[in-house]
Amino acid sequence: MVEMFNEDKNDIFRKLNPSQSILDLSTFPFLEKIISKNEHHPFQQYCIPDTIPLLLSKARDNPQYYSYITKLFLKWTSRDVDIQFLSELFQDLSQLPKNIKIIGKNDIDPEIYAYCYENIEIKDLVVEFSPKFNIIGDIIGKLLGYARKTKTPILMFNQRLVRLAKSIPVLLNDTLKLKQDFLAKRMPYIDYGRGIRFYIGIILEMGGLVIPIPLANEVGYILMVLDP
Repeated sequence: MVEMFNEDKNDIFRKLNPSQSILDLSTFPFLEKIISKNEHHPFQQYCIPDTIPLLLSKARDNPQYYSYITKLFLKWTSRDVDIQFLSELFQDLSQLPKNIKIIGKNDIDPEIYAYCYENIEIKDLVVEFSPKFNIIGDIIGKLLGYARKTKTPILMFNQRLVRLAKSIPVLLNDTLKLKQDFLAKRMPYIDYGRGIRFYIGIILEMGGLVIPIPLANEVGYILMVLDP
């Protein structure tokens, strides 16, 4: 469910984790550029669900997993994702660039993860091998669960996350005026003049907010999407 919410949220923006960004899968076509060394802001860290390296690892032993990886990215972006680059990048997690953080269940809010895993599912992205595994619910649960626990923004190049997480109440806010240095700090090597839209996802707690979304009271949090 999506609602427009045009209240100024600069205070929320200022409280976001300044040193980390969560990468939505829509950013993966540009991942190599995003994680390139940023000499001006060397301490920016990019958070990625451990589901991606897990699927790539399993695909090395069972090629059927490549079909799940392909379907996964097709659900998220119409741009090409370099699977070979991802496979090489995540082949040895101990050798990952220091600006990549792999997030797992121990890093996230368990309540939001459980809700997403149980309520967000796409049939052709449920691994039927034993044990059964809900890929979409797992990834979205980790994205939102880490955002909620750490107040880290989710960086997106489209709004597929909103459509995929349709059981999560969403606010669309297009009034936030972002400072120029936000992009410079978090993704300095992306050329935004070439048809690339930029969105930020933030998890808001319901406490103290009066919002006309019935589901929000049930879930207890909201995904606010900022369109700067």
